[in-house]
Amino acid sequence: MSDLKKTLWASSGLGRVLSRVKGFRRNESGAMVAFSLSIFIMMLWVGGIGIDLMRFEHERARMQYTLDRAALAAASMNANSTDCEAIAQDYFEKAGLDSAKFFVGGICDETSRKVLVSAETRVKSLFMNLIGVDELDAAGKAIAYESQQDIEISLVVDISGSMGWTDSTGTRSKLEALQEAASDFFDILLTGENRDRVSINIIPYNMQVNVGEDVLDQLNVTNEHSYSHCVDFESADFETVELTEQLGNAATLGDLSLFTGTSSVMGSADDLQRTGHFDPYYTTINHPFTTSDDNTSRLFVCSPEEELEVTLMSQNRGALKEIVNNLEAGGNTSTDIGVKWASYFLNESAEQVFDNLPDGSSVLTKDGQDPVDADGNPLYDVNGDQVEAPIRVPAVFEDRPYAYDRNNTKKIMVVMSDGQNTTQYQLDDDYASGGSDMYGHTTDGVTYLSKWMSYYKPQSGPDDYYISEGRTNTDYRNASAVGQGGGAARELDWTEVWNMMGIKYLAYYYYYAEGWQASQYWDFVNDAYDTVSGSQKDTRMLDACTAAKDEDVIIFTVGFEVSNHSAGILEQCASQPINFFRVEGTELEDAFGKIAGTIQRLKLTN
Repeated sequence: MSDLKKTLWASSGLGRVLSRVKGFRRNESGAMVAFSLSIFIMMLWVGGIGIDLMRFEHERARMQYTLDRAALAAASMNANSTDCEAIAQDYFEKAGLDSAKFFVGGICDETSRKVLVSAETRVKSLFMNLIGVDELDAAGKAIAYESQQDIEISLVVDISGSMGWTDSTGTRSKLEALQEAASDFFDILLTGENRDRVSINIIPYNMQVNVGEDVLDQLNVTNEHSYSHCVDFESADFETVELTEQLGNAATLGDLSLFTGTSSVMGSADDLQRTGHFDPYYTTINHPFTTSDDNTSRLFVCSPEEELEVTLMSQNRGALKEIVNNLEAGGNTSTDIGVKWASYFLNESAEQVFDNLPDGSSVLTKDGQDPVDADGNPLYDVNGDQVEAPIRVPAVFEDRPYAYDRNNTKKIMVVMSDGQNTTQYQLDDDYASGGSDMYGHTTDGVTYLSKWMSYYKPQSGPDDYYISEGRTNTDYRNASAVGQGGGAARELDWTEVWNMMGIKYLAYYYYYAEGWQASQYWDFVNDAYDTVSGSQKDTRMLDACTAAKDEDVIIFTVGFEVSNHSAGILEQCASQPINFFRVEGTELEDAFGKIAGTIQRLKLTN
């Protein structure tokens, strides 16, 4: 183009516009403005999506919070209504979510509540509708479970002789310490609002466990006597929570009388073996019919006192405290037998025994104080002594013990001991019942039971003489003098003999007195009874504990000022190491309090 043309083009208006356009195209300043504007618009859009999501999450969280609260409220055992849906609906209305679609399902009754609450709501979007999302769906659910547990407890307490010793505080006996700890235990567990849900068995044990006449009458047990009510178990019996021998119609005996001519009644070979009523300890104590009677100090292997019997299915704090306060210490230690009976009384098969016990519906008062009978008479006098009427199983527990697999049921055993298992004595079969070689007679209505004329043991020789207690010039009595063979004298049953004198007394005054040879004394003693060693009893105890734990019984154990050996056995017995408490002095009360607190928490399962 010529210079003239360029000059004319540049001077024209169109040229100036085009020139500016070309300049703008070549000019790079301000190039980020468009990009920044695009990014800003995108940020606004993303931020809007964030706002929509925040609004959605806020509503979802509010709904879930309400779901959780509604589910917990509907499942609460403290709720006044069993209408789960109404309770949940009320929570949604108060939270302003009554427009949400919700569903309530589950079971709500007086013993347990399991509730499922689900809901769905929609949140309209403010920015996401630009990409076609007009609303967001918020959904949630909550499940709550709560049940009021029925608790069955067997409290196994040591009343062996060492429990009468002073504890480490130096101010009380071990038994007194137990009584204080047990009192707190009952106060914690047996409160007014749950007393119908907690039943307590008390199983006192020394060498044996006195389960009482009413219980043994319901079982197949041999009936050599009816002086006391214990059972000698075999080792295999400890491997199960049940009794291999259950209900039967075994004959019962009244107390055997020396000169009634009553003979022992034996059961079948499959029956439980009733413990012999005998004293294996004392030599110097006289039989009850001598003028120097000291029979009250005799120590029977099976304590016959009613105060030492087991207590079953009680809910009464006042009564339980009195029962424990009336316990007395004495005898050897058989924790294995205590655990065996405790596990049996938690077993559902024992319901057959409870069903046949005298009705106790009128025994317990509602305020947890001392029990009364049907006429309102207290079963304990003003001095705290138990009157003749026994405490029976209350009607509210008539279906207990429950099955192990029953919902809302916990079975608990608390085992307390202050020492290791010691020797257990059992009568040899030859001396458990049947005719003895001891005789007695009555003349002119007078029973000759004085020191010199009471009993006679045949002395070898042609004249068939008899020997009395000790040797003096009047030792020997001709058989005819006491009517032997003529009907005036009667051979005594072994059960009668053991009710009158201890084994060592008889061995000394009749067998040793024959020739004053120590072998005569010890041969008789060793033949009269058999023993179960402490180590055997440890094995039996652990077998019994294992059998109970296999049925999900929760076991707590307490070793009160025990040896390392005893502590080891008790720890193995417990459901887990944390359930074992090794304590001294006032720590016993703390242990029982912690156990009671744990049981309290077990009563409410969330």
